[in-house]
Amino acid sequence: MAASLIACPPNWPRSAWPRRLLGIQHALFGLLFGLPGLLGFLMWTLTEHVVTYRNENQLLANPLTLLLLPFGIAIAFGSRFALRAARLTFYLLAAGSLALLALKLLPNFDQDTLLPMTLLGPANVGTAFAHWRLAHVTRASSSTVRARSGAVSRA
Repeated sequence: MAASLIACPPNWPRSAWPRRLLGIQHALFGLLFGLPGLLGFLMWTLTEHVVTYRNENQLLANPLTLLLLPFGIAIAFGSRFALRAARLTFYLLAAGSLALLALKLLPNFDQDTLLPMTLLGPANVGTAFAHWRLAHVTRASSSTVRARSGAVSRA
């Protein structure tokens, strides 16, 4: 997932297919992990289940993940706001993943979250990094294009 973002060409916002695939990818990620995250959150807060009480998996996939579903659909249709919102969502998910990794060093955090951490941790952190890189590559390429067009218009 992150590799597809990193490999995007600098002019990807003007190209329809990479943007559409990115949107579909985010929407599927939001659907696949957002619904269980929302369900786990509701079971933790609204019921007295012992199993879901203080579930550490909420740092990996939580109701915020479900926001990627509408953001992904909007990205597929060209929304720059949704792209920025998805970037912020992945930043928050990456922060939760890294926080859980750090909290695992403490003795009170002893739930067996190895499988979700190995699946969602790299996905959250990698996609957040790819969004960060994509934002910087897009800014750099747009300033380069502006500089070139300014040099051509002055000549």
